[in-house]
Amino acid sequence: MKSLKLSPAQRASVELEIRKRRRLAPRITLLPHQIPPDGDWVRWILLSGRGGGKTYAAAHYVDEYARANPGARIAIIAPTLGDARKTCVEGVAGILSFNRNVKFNRSWGELHWPNEAQGTLFGAHTPDDAERLRGPQHHLVWFEEMAAARELEDSWTNMRLGLRLGDRPRVIISTTPKPRPLLKRLLDDPGTVVTRATTADNPYLHESVRTELYRLYEGTRIGRQELGAEILDDNPDALWTREVIEASRVSRVAAMNAGLQCRGFRKMGTVTCLTISRCRGRLMRGLSRQ
Repeated sequence: MKSLKLSPAQRASVELEIRKRRRLAPRITLLPHQIPPDGDWVRWILLSGRGGGKTYAAAHYVDEYARANPGARIAIIAPTLGDARKTCVEGVAGILSFNRNVKFNRSWGELHWPNEAQGTLFGAHTPDDAERLRGPQHHLVWFEEMAAARELEDSWTNMRLGLRLGDRPRVIISTTPKPRPLLKRLLDDPGTVVTRATTADNPYLHESVRTELYRLYEGTRIGRQELGAEILDDNPDALWTREVIEASRVSRVAAMNAGLQCRGFRKMGTVTCLTISRCRGRLMRGLSRQ
């Protein structure tokens, strides 16, 4: 029988089909913002716009960590337990999409690697979810879409108290930003390494999808947050923005010397009132010192 000789293109096509039949997604070369940071870090925050590739990067790191650390105990937290299962494990960028050697027990919410490394899924939606994190200990934690978690503070506290196995326990946070106090504190913490990416930084996102998202939301407030990965602190309905307040700030001594006093101010009308003319209040200017 004659052996069949395949051209490089034919061989690549056959290998791709084999991967499809085995339900193995082809490996994607990590983008610069998906590469784990060097150094002895404690927290790695992947702050990314929608579709920026943060979930794939975190799932890839978790899988590589589990392969390299037999018996490791890993927590995978998402806003809900269903999110953890559908996005972090079974999703198109989840752990099973590129490692089918991992056994997933959907009933228990557990992943088992061949080397006895183990991952457990948690939600952060209810007080009971936060309490589930009170007992377990872990070497590594992955917190997916942390800024969208309802019970964020309690979940984080219980998780952090259990992150105590090994000589260098670590946590990965992959999230599109929201102005959550905990997230802002962590971003300012010297133990945090931050990687930022926008939706446009992922070339694997189809061009038509990227074009439509930017057509709809570029230049808008939601676009700055969801595509540009900016943390937006200001309330768009506020009478004065933080920038205006900071630019107008004077010292107490200067205010006293000018004889300025504010007895009170009350905003009337709807929350979308943007002009002082639609508000009623009482502003009093003190007499200058004689």
